[in-house]
Amino acid sequence: PGGPGPGPAGAGAGGPGGRPGGAGTGGGFDPKAIAERILESGDTDGDGKISTEEIAGMDERMRERAPTYDTNGDGFIEKSEIIKAMNKARQQMGAGGGGPPGGGFGGPR
Repeated sequence: PGGPGPGPAGAGAGGPGGRPGGAGTGGGFDPKAIAERILESGDTDGDGKISTEEIAGMDERMRERAPTYDTNGDGFIEKSEIIKAMNKARQQMGAGGGGPPGGGFGGPR
């Protein structure tokens, strides 16, 4: 599933309930490829950006993240904005921005 191999991106089989893997580096973080996949699934009218109406038709996870991707606040998400948001997220992950230590809040009671 996924990992290096011939074929176009997204050609891997993926796992149960998961997304298909793609040809490539086997787990690399590629903001451009992610932006392209988001646009492919969300830009239903083919104008090169995702409108608020198109966002409303996407899955819950994307609807929650949409305000983060719309970096200029114009109500549309463009490829460059998604790439910018992905790069910012990558920097935050690299700087230890992954959430609270110890696996979450609270513990057994």
